[in-house]
Amino acid sequence: MQCGRSRDPRERNTAALVYDALELLARQLRLGTPDKTADRRKEFELLRHLAANAFPWKAEDVVREMEAFASRKTFLKLAGGAKRRILERAIHEAPVGLVVELGSYVGYSSSVLVLTSGASAFRMPVRIVKKDDLRKSYPPNGIPTAKNQTPDDFLFQACQYSVSMANLDRALQKGANVNARNKDGNSPLMLACQNWTASQYLPFIHKLLENKADVNVESGWGFTPLDKVSEILKDAEEARRQEIRSQEERREIMEGRSVVGYGYGTAEEQRQRLVPNQPLADELDTFKCLPKLRECKKILEANGAKPGEAPFNPAYLTSEEFVERRDAILEKYKDVKYRYTGH
Repeated sequence: MQCGRSRDPRERNTAALVYDALELLARQLRLGTPDKTADRRKEFELLRHLAANAFPWKAEDVVREMEAFASRKTFLKLAGGAKRRILERAIHEAPVGLVVELGSYVGYSSSVLVLTSGASAFRMPVRIVKKDDLRKSYPPNGIPTAKNQTPDDFLFQACQYSVSMANLDRALQKGANVNARNKDGNSPLMLACQNWTASQYLPFIHKLLENKADVNVESGWGFTPLDKVSEILKDAEEARRQEIRSQEERREIMEGRSVVGYGYGTAEEQRQRLVPNQPLADELDTFKCLPKLRECKKILEANGAKPGEAPFNPAYLTSEEFVERRDAILEKYKDVKYRYTGH
């Protein structure tokens, strides 16, 4: 990773901090006290090798040293050979645009893609959190406790799991804002609506609504609680239907009524097969909770819940489109009614 020049002093300061952190990591990896447990892992050994031979980790240096390490020192099924040729051919044949790697091991594929295409890897904004910052947020020692957190903190923590009504009651008694939107734009009701397998699922919903929770507050991507519940319900219903079909197929095999012939055997042979036993679909723990999810949707609709006006998925938008929609949501909910005072 290289830190280029920037006109914005704040960006330069952030870049310098990131570079210093990486340099410190590389130095510690080269000179730090060996950890016998970690050093037995070849991934950590590779990290030490890169710190010693590829810093400041340009793509070409990283790819070269990864391949050298994987072929000469410790076998890693990731580098060079057919895999690199496939990646290079894929990037040459791919249309111009954004390349997304779903999942990563040690970053070899990403480095090859960057090196081959001549493009740049995206870097997420980095904020270096120092101990002093934590002490300011959570005095006196930087550790969250019941004394240094806000009522909104307690409310969102309670709704994240929907388990303890006592925790919810305490947060509300302290004056927590039931319509606050956290950094992701989620409201307490939106979090609670998604915990449909929790023991206190419906009581949480009723309690929040009794305390004037707005059923149409939108998330940072424009989704309302009804959107979330409808999506979860759709997926759960389809999973239940799939489980019922699978159980019917297993029953047919047990009774010798399944497909017979080449590759399947005779009906008698099928009846002698061992088939995994499993409760009926509606007896499984997950699907037992489906009635609560259906009831939640009815409750929301009875209280005037509606789908979001223009929900979106950032993955399908250009940067300009995303910024425009994000800013529209922020403008819509800038009123003090939706202010979040938590950490």
